[in-house]
Amino acid sequence: MASIAFKQIYKSYGNISVIKGIDLEIKDGELVVFIGPSGCGKSTMLRLLAGLEEEDSGSMYIGDSLVNSIAPKDRNIAMIFQNYALYPHMTVAENIGFGLKLRGMNKKNRIRAVDETASLLGLEHLLTKQPRQLSGGQRQRVAMGRAIIRNPKVFLMDEPLSNLDAKLRNQMRIEIKKLQRRLKTTTIFVTHDQIEAMTLADRIVVLNDGKVQQVGAPSKLYSSPVNKFVAGFLGSPSINFIHARRTGDNELTLPDGQCVLLPVDQAQILSDLREVEIGIRPEQIDIVKSRQTTMEENTITWSSSVSLIESLGSEKLVYSYHGEHEVAVKTTNSNGAVEGSNIQLSFSMNNAHLFALNDGRCLSPLAGIAQKGSI
Repeated sequence: MASIAFKQIYKSYGNISVIKGIDLEIKDGELVVFIGPSGCGKSTMLRLLAGLEEEDSGSMYIGDSLVNSIAPKDRNIAMIFQNYALYPHMTVAENIGFGLKLRGMNKKNRIRAVDETASLLGLEHLLTKQPRQLSGGQRQRVAMGRAIIRNPKVFLMDEPLSNLDAKLRNQMRIEIKKLQRRLKTTTIFVTHDQIEAMTLADRIVVLNDGKVQQVGAPSKLYSSPVNKFVAGFLGSPSINFIHARRTGDNELTLPDGQCVLLPVDQAQILSDLREVEIGIRPEQIDIVKSRQTTMEENTITWSSSVSLIESLGSEKLVYSYHGEHEVAVKTTNSNGAVEGSNIQLSFSMNNAHLFALNDGRCLSPLAGIAQKGSI
């Protein structure tokens, strides 16, 4: 096991800059998830650490060792890919133990190591089978076994669950987390799936355009995003954004002419900004039975027609519009809302974030706290 440190890492392909000066430290035994849109640099960071790509500048450490000039095979890293990359002509046992065979381990010790690893992953009854005889989840466990048996300092997982169906993804996600807790091996897990990120990670690293946007515990990033990108990327459905103009020291006016008084702490941080976006999570919006007074209660309330309702079992997603913007509400009490019906929606500004219109930074007080302690 070992800590990991990236220090001012840059990487370009021709004229395209992919990684733009990333600084990041990962603690020994930590499970960190890299998340972000396609092309943001998630997989590139893994490949740089593994030695499969060469950085343009910067330093990478595994433990106390600078690994930039160390050959990939000598970095003591195990990588698990989206493609299982199993040898089709070998049995499960042969696939798991192949790396040990290449290292020259004697057959007796190799068999014992394979048996122990198979037991850890629940593969004991499959050791004589070949990959074509296995399900997707079983193949992924074999790929994990091939990595685990090496006892590496670091696991690198590049979207390892993306080829599985929804049920298997959920199952394997739980298994990976339990396994990582048991082995206590430092792990970087790359995904574009925010549910995987939120449920797996000790900390999440949100990347965009080759830069780290925010680092922190899943709950902290969700409740205290540092900018509009992080707020919009985490959460399903995504956070709702409503444009507003400042029309008084502590007053905002929405496109429909409605005014709302801000809590004192929110008003103070607006400084000289004249336009902002209000961000409110779907679960923070209520469907109410009658219009409420806004100026006294620091609430926003509006009438809307329901465009779509999705049932999630114990919860419902209710979609309607505020002006041109579709607004999603996640609720256990839809107050009789049906598609095409008119409803009243309401939320308190105490539960909302404010974002600067010009650069997307979050103006809410908690965002500054999260940013200072994020890395």
